[in-house]
Amino acid sequence: MISSDCDFEKFVRAIKGKNYYDVIYLAEKEATQAWRRHYHKHSNCEGTVASRQYQEKLIGLIDFMRHGLKPSIFDDQDLLLCGQLQNHAEQLNAPATKNAYLNLATKE
Repeated sequence: MISSDCDFEKFVRAIKGKNYYDVIYLAEKEATQAWRRHYHKHSNCEGTVASRQYQEKLIGLIDFMRHGLKPSIFDDQDLLLCGQLQNHAEQLNAPATKNAYLNLATKE
């Protein structure tokens, strides 16, 4: 897990510099791991509420990156962090794959 203490800001800082695909992948992976840790009671998160909010913010980050939607759980600080993350990801190229069709489909 990137942020074992369920700190959303720490997670965003850790993934800054990644492209869209990596950001979405890492956020999905982190949300799943946070849920599993909480479910199995091996979490360093402070209580159920903090763990659930962290998971919801990660899911909100995914929605924000995919669709540009502002999740209701985001405060102004979260939105600013994600906006910076999104702006940086727009400047990076999509990763190349071994599948030639996907490589052609991602080129403009």
